Amino acid sequence: MGLATGREVGVVYLPHDPQTARVLMWRHTVGPVVFTFFGGIVFLGAAVWVALAG
Repeated sequence: MGLATGREVGVVYLPHDPQTARVLMWRHTVGPVVFTFFGGIVFLGAAVWVALAG
């Protein structure tokens, strides 16, 4: 994950399933959503470009 040794981080998990624990950091929780959003915008832009060029 690229975290420094000894660094304190928040961890979140469901009470009945601690094996699914996740580090509570912006880049690990919001990052994938932002990446997917911008990927969708690029895909939509390419679709509009193809539709208008044709």
